[in-house]
Amino acid sequence: MNKLNYSLKYVEYLFRKCRGMMTSDLYFHTAKLNKASQTFVNLKKPITLSEKICHRLVYDRNALYTLLADKLAVREYVRTRTQLVQVIPLIGVYHRAEDIDFSKLPAKFVLKCNHDCGSTVICTD
Repeated sequence: MNKLNYSLKYVEYLFRKCRGMMTSDLYFHTAKLNKASQTFVNLKKPITLSEKICHRLVYDRNALYTLLADKLAVREYVRTRTQLVQVIPLIGVYHRAEDIDFSKLPAKFVLKCNHDCGSTVICTD
């Protein structure tokens, strides 16, 4: 029975992946927003915040948004653009948790992941 459930889940996963590759961004985002809000989404004249975000996802393909989402890359961008903002110095950049040498870290520091938000760890001692 477990093999059957696993096989069905895998087929469902493959179907969703193929369907996602074949649908347009416009259809995908509007269908997702329609399902979440249970209302008709108007992307020609967006009014709500959700519609405006969806409009930007579909129609505004600015490469700067990708750069601004990367916490490491945006530091260099800010440093080259202005002298008014002081960029806090990095202690280190690590790709795995095992790479961190805790004996070399200062008494107080902040750990942040680059791939998400909300995973900040503030170490005060």
